[in-house]
Amino acid sequence: LHLCDRRQRQMCIRDSFSIIRYERLRGGVHEKTVRQVYYGIDEKLHIGLPYPDNRPLWNLMRLKAKPEAPVLVVEGEKCAEAAQRALPGYVVVTWCGGAQAIDKTDWTPLLGRNVTIWPDHDSAGAKAAAKIHEKLDKLANILDIPDSKPQGWDIADCIAEGLSPLDYIRRMQKIQDEFYNEGNSSKNQQIQAAPNTPNTCLLYTSDAA
Repeated sequence: LHLCDRRQRQMCIRDSFSIIRYERLRGGVHEKTVRQVYYGIDEKLHIGLPYPDNRPLWNLMRLKAKPEAPVLVVEGEKCAEAAQRALPGYVVVTWCGGAQAIDKTDWTPLLGRNVTIWPDHDSAGAKAAAKIHEKLDKLANILDIPDSKPQGWDIADCIAEGLSPLDYIRRMQKIQDEFYNEGNSSKNQQIQAAPNTPNTCLLYTSDAA
């Protein structure tokens, strides 16, 4: 947790906030508690967020400082910090509030950037990635996590398993590109064959499907 000292508070007021994450084992069960704190205009520390929407992305300063760097979107500050340490060539960002707060986040700094989304491997993570994809005009790449991975598997788990997240990203993108190119090749063959087929409605049915 990094809080502003007295000289920095004026810059921090209503422009930033901090996340406090508590983790502990209780009865063999892993528990997590997250709190947001910020300095108010009264120069006092408050629990909560300074604004309900248009929240800044985590790592926004690095994002602005490296305009040509590829961007990786992950879910949660724990994943973001681990990923940024493992991927110095990327700018890793996340948002505050989890999957339910995507609409409360300002995603415009990512428009026009080379963005990859690494979702948590569960239904909530898939929905969050799809929603972010929409926010970015459907121009971001969403990594397809194999079903062989356990529920909730994320980039922090990838790193904990001793895997290279960069190699994993490249491998998954190659698989996706090959699948996409194979699909396009098959589609192009159908289109080229269509004029020679007796029933041109087959092309229409194929496109509609």
